[in-house]
Amino acid sequence: MFPMPHAADEIYRLTCRFCDLVFQGPLSVQEDWIKHLQRHIMNTSVPRTGAGMVEVTSLPKDPPSSPERQTTPPPPVTQEAS
Repeated sequence: MFPMPHAADEIYRLTCRFCDLVFQGPLSVQEDWIKHLQRHIMNTSVPRTGAGMVEVTSLPKDPPSSPERQTTPPPPVTQEAS
């Protein structure tokens, strides 16, 4: 028998061996998985940085503003009578 070619709609499931994060999707998901593994390797080779690695899946659309950046509106301008 001849092996069947991979179907385009196959779903792959890859797990990070360092943190057990699961990558699931089409064959192209392995690119994300490899990049993730490389981040672990790079962060563990630099002292005191490996433990602080955090996976960011998406950025918030409206980041919360910090209190320091909030400004109060200027006081209203009054005209003095002449």
